[in-house]
Amino acid sequence: MKQSLIYLLMVSWLLGSAHASKADDLAYYLPPENTQWVEPAQEGTSAFVLLTHPSEYAIENGTVLLVSEWGLTPLQSPFVRSLSVHLPQYGWQSVAFSPPDIDLATFNWRHLGDKPYPESAPNEQLLQIKNPLQQRLLNTLEHLAAEPGVRVVVAEGLTAGLLIQLYQANALPHPEALVVVSPYLPHWQLNQALPELLAALPFPVLDLQAMNSNSWSSSTASARVIQAKRASHVQYRQRTLPYFPMRDDALAKQVFGWLRHAGVQG
Repeated sequence: MKQSLIYLLMVSWLLGSAHASKADDLAYYLPPENTQWVEPAQEGTSAFVLLTHPSEYAIENGTVLLVSEWGLTPLQSPFVRSLSVHLPQYGWQSVAFSPPDIDLATFNWRHLGDKPYPESAPNEQLLQIKNPLQQRLLNTLEHLAAEPGVRVVVAEGLTAGLLIQLYQANALPHPEALVVVSPYLPHWQLNQALPELLAALPFPVLDLQAMNSNSWSSSTASARVIQAKRASHVQYRQRTLPYFPMRDDALAKQVFGWLRHAGVQG
């Protein structure tokens, strides 16, 4: 048990510091049966690793793409780590990866000014974050193009908020279903706009609100439900997640049950 914990910590650190020059080192430490490397053709774009777990059934439903919270690796996120390990028990292949390695500590989300509720930064500035995330999703989908079945996307936190914007703008191919975990954007106007954007998405949405989510996400939880009702989004559901740790497969069982209820399967 102690050795497994040390291994997970080591792999988590390696994933968090991954870039092209460390690809060989990562390939050495990570188990090859659970890793795939994506080498983007775009100039200046680094290789990144996918953590994969195949379906435990001969006929699989499809692939669930899991993108962790910005700044976290799949192993550092309890939600992504749990789903990636347990969804294969329900006939889904899981593919987990990190968002682009862009430090947002100094990123200015708001327009310059001293108003109480300043406008968001210009779209050109926001694209510095959204474009790399968009490209990573496109590269992953292209890498998995030969895999059978449907595509479901699970995203967490800030990553989920940005993906909601990208899907609303038709900047990415629509998944068969989207699962968001405590979505938010760290700017008042952008965050307040998320419920309406989420309600307008033309595919099934499972909105998982963690009890220990940050105030950005919890502040719009009720509004997300209300907007979905106003938009008559009959395939929107919101569920509250208790504090972790949950039972090992409880989260995967909940997601699987919702996907089956929504008719999403291969």
